[in-house]
Amino acid sequence: HLAPPGCAPDRPTRPIFSGCRPNAMGLLKVGTPLSWEEMLPHCRYIREHGVRQFLSTWNRVKTIENDRLFYGDEVEYSLLLLDHEKREVRLHLRGAEVMHELNEKEQQADQRSGYGGCTWHQEYGSWMLEGTPAMPFGGYTKSLLQVEQSMRLRRARLLSALQPGEIAPTVVSFPLMGVGDFVRPAAPPGGRASCSTQVPDSCINPHPRFGTLTANIRSRRGSKVDIRVPIFKDEHTEEGDIEMDCMAYGMGCCCLQVTFQCSDVDESRCLYDQLATLAPIMLALTGATPILRGRLANTDVRWKVIAASVDDRTPAERGQPAEQEQPADDDKPAPVQPAEHEQQAEHEQPAEDEQPAEHEQPAEDEQPAEDKQPAEEEQPAEEEQPAEEEQ
Repeated sequence: HLAPPGCAPDRPTRPIFSGCRPNAMGLLKVGTPLSWEEMLPHCRYIREHGVRQFLSTWNRVKTIENDRLFYGDEVEYSLLLLDHEKREVRLHLRGAEVMHELNEKEQQADQRSGYGGCTWHQEYGSWMLEGTPAMPFGGYTKSLLQVEQSMRLRRARLLSALQPGEIAPTVVSFPLMGVGDFVRPAAPPGGRASCSTQVPDSCINPHPRFGTLTANIRSRRGSKVDIRVPIFKDEHTEEGDIEMDCMAYGMGCCCLQVTFQCSDVDESRCLYDQLATLAPIMLALTGATPILRGRLANTDVRWKVIAASVDDRTPAERGQPAEQEQPADDDKPAPVQPAEHEQQAEHEQPAEDEQPAEHEQPAEDEQPAEDKQPAEEEQPAEEEQPAEEEQ
């Protein structure tokens, strides 16, 4: 646990990253994570120790050689509830319940099938869960034959835990996310974490990591996330984008992930470089996100939706000053006024004969008239050359 410095001795120390088991990367098991406001005094400490931990890990593993090739896959599923009479489908928010049930069954299952069983993990959405093989695949031909069998095993075990009317397809995104009453149990939009006007906070996994992550991104950027995807245009569509205001649109997308362990750092770098050129092709071949918020999009992959859903940059980091984040009508350039109003705010357009305000110097800093060039050639005072060097 990282104990933040400066905590009062009479106050119980709350871990910043709590309950991480050895070799369990990024798993938050117990404790209450800090909000963004609570985290601010400790940011420097966390950054420093994060770098120290990275360097320590790097120095420990950089000389490892001849590790065995291991790889594995992670498949993410969505739980949907069908109403056949009304011909309706909704997200069923019981991913955590199904995950616990499946993991309990895995403890009792006979693992002598040769495929090593399965493990089940939580995901961002409370309707999602992730299945992985209990053991990674090795660098042998027979391992390639085990991949599909392992996926079939996971699918069969997941189906055994579903309720009547429930399905668990492997689709990237739920097409009706943010449209009407789209969750069960029903819940109104919004909540303290997302403040969304489209998606209820009940869609967020109840584990404290996910709600805190959502709230902290919103707090740091100073507003809700702003996800915009171009709409597919035909004679029936209006101009504009598909607008989404909740992190769940991106982090609620499902996918297939593959992880590798290579023999050493050099082989890992080589594999990374090869995949960097192949990944865009794979992205195009597997594009399966044509519908967002009930509308047909002019894109077919989830990439930009995910990127925008976790954009925690401040207005200044996005190149947009905070006071201009949502321009008002009075932010538009104003017409030039008579002479007594020539000194206007910086957002007004300068008169056609005067230089922009940022190049003008106040009257008291101007040089004597005999040392100045004509007004149309006037340079800022700090860039002027001595009179004898002017051309």
